[in-house]
Amino acid sequence: MHMRRKQWLILIVILILLGTGLAFWFHGRMRYEIVEIPLPVGFENPFSLQLNDVGTVALIMVNIADKSEHIFYWNRDTGFKDRGNLGIEGTDISISDMNNADQIVGLYRVDEKLTEQAAQLGIKPRRDLKSYFFDPRQGLRDIAATPGRTKPWAIAINNHGQVVGVDFDLSNNQTQHWLFLWTLEGGTEDLKTPGFPQDINDSGHIVGEMFRPYNAFFWSRQTGQQSMDDPLAGKQVFMKMNNSDQVIGLYGPDHNQCRPFRWDPRQGFSNLGRQVSDLPGITDITDNGGYCFTIRRSWELPWKLGHGQEDFSIVTIPGRFKTNLNRLFNRQDLNFTAADMNNNGWILGVARDAQSNQFERLLLLIPKNYPKAK
Repeated sequence: MHMRRKQWLILIVILILLGTGLAFWFHGRMRYEIVEIPLPVGFENPFSLQLNDVGTVALIMVNIADKSEHIFYWNRDTGFKDRGNLGIEGTDISISDMNNADQIVGLYRVDEKLTEQAAQLGIKPRRDLKSYFFDPRQGLRDIAATPGRTKPWAIAINNHGQVVGVDFDLSNNQTQHWLFLWTLEGGTEDLKTPGFPQDINDSGHIVGEMFRPYNAFFWSRQTGQQSMDDPLAGKQVFMKMNNSDQVIGLYGPDHNQCRPFRWDPRQGFSNLGRQVSDLPGITDITDNGGYCFTIRRSWELPWKLGHGQEDFSIVTIPGRFKTNLNRLFNRQDLNFTAADMNNNGWILGVARDAQSNQFERLLLLIPKNYPKAK
C-alpha cells in the first residue's frame, strides 16, 4: 500500500512538471498574425523594404511595362500609395531607412550627359552618387556632402529627423570616409569623425565601423568616438542599435564567417552564439532587446546527391524562445527572409520559392503576444 502511494506521488509530480513545462512553452512561444500584402497590379520585385512603429511600409517596386522603379507607401488603412520616383532626376534609387514620421532617406545615381560626339568616341559617362531626404508633407530634398567632399551616403534616420551618413575625401590619392549629420533645418554638419556609420538612435548616438584596421565604434557628443573592445578589433562588423544604446551585430573576418554579439557602453561585449551560416543579415533590435537575424544556409552533398540552400530568419525575444519564422508557414517550398522589424515586434519580409528563389509573397508578421519594453 505504501509503495502504491509512493508511485502515485511520483506520477503526480511528473504530471505537474510536464504541465508547468507545457505552460511555459506556450507562454514563451511567439504567435503571429500573418498578413499578406498583395502587390499592386502591374508591379513586381519589391525591394528596399522599410517598416516603422506606426505600421507604415515603404518600398520600391518595378513597373512591369517600362521597368521603371516606383517608391510606394503602404499601411492597412489606406493600402498602397504610388509616389513614383519622387521627382528624383536619377536612376537606381534605393531606400536606406524610414522613421515614424514616414520620412525616408536613400541613394540614387546620376549619369553624366555626354555629347553625341563623345558618345560616338566611346567615352563612358561619369557616375555620381547622391542622397535624398523625403517627407510626404514637405517633399524632396537633396542631402549635400560636407564642403570639399563628395558622394554623400545617407545611411539612417531617427525619429527626430536626424540623418547620419558618410561622405568621401578623395585628396592625396587616398579615400577617407567621414561621418556627417544632416537635418532639414540645419543642413549638413561635419562630425569630424572617420568611419562608416550603420545606425543612429533617438538620442543621436551612432554606431559604425572604422577601416584600416577594421573596428566597431560608438559615438555620442558626450563621449566622442569610442572603440568597442576586442574581439571586434580587426573584424568586419554589421550592427543595429536601439534607444537604450544596446547594439546587436555580427562580426567576423568576412561576410561568410560571422558570429552574433551584443554590446552596450555599460556592460561591454558578449557573444550570443556560435558562428552563423553564410550571408547573414541583421534585421533590427527593439527597445526591449528583441532582435532578428536572417541566415542563408547552403550545403554541398556528395556527387549525385546534389546541393541546396535555405534562407530563414530567427527572431529572439528576451524571456521567450527563439522562433524560426520559416516554421510559421508549414511549407517546405517557401523560404522567408525578414527585411525589417519595428519596435512593436512586427516583421516585414518576403517569401520566396525554395527552389528557384523567385518572389512569392510580401508578408507582414504581427505578434499577438509581444512583450512591451519596460
